[in-house]
Amino acid sequence: MKSKFGKIPDYFPAVDLLLHQKKFQFHITTTGMVPSLCPGDIVDIHPVTTQDLRVGDIVVNPMKYTLRCHRLMRSYTDKHGKTWLITKADVWPHEDDPIEANKIVGRIVKVTRPRAFARIWLWIRRKILKHVLRTWPVSFLGKTKRALLLRLP
Repeated sequence: MKSKFGKIPDYFPAVDLLLHQKKFQFHITTTGMVPSLCPGDIVDIHPVTTQDLRVGDIVVNPMKYTLRCHRLMRSYTDKHGKTWLITKADVWPHEDDPIEANKIVGRIVKVTRPRAFARIWLWIRRKILKHVLRTWPVSFLGKTKRALLLRLP
C-alpha cells in the first residue's frame, strides 16, 4: 500500500513496538509543534497507559499515513464510560477531534535537537532552503554559490 508521498509508510513498525511495550525513536518532519518539536528533532517515545497521561504531555497516536505527536489538552469520560482525549498542535489555534484513550500508543519522553549542520540538510531535502535562497538578495551568497545551491535535490 503506497502513501500519497509515493512510498510505503515506515511508521507501522513503530506502532507495533510501542504496543509491545518497547521504546522507539524517530525524526520529526513537520512544523506543527514548533518550538517544542522542530523538523529534524529526534524524539524518544515510550509506551504509556491512560492512567499515566497528564495534561501537557506530548502524546503519539497513529493516523492514516503517519504518527501524530500533539500536546494533550484535556480528557473526559462519556456516559458509556469511554475515556476521550483532546489534543492540539502548539501552532494551531484549534483543538483536534477527540481521540479514544486506547488509541494513544506512546508519549514523548526525550527530544534531541541535532546540530545546525544536520538540520540544514533536512531543510534542503524539504526544499525550504531553496525558497529562502530565491528570496534572499544575490549579494548575500554571491551569484555562483547561490546558483549551485539552488540545483541541490
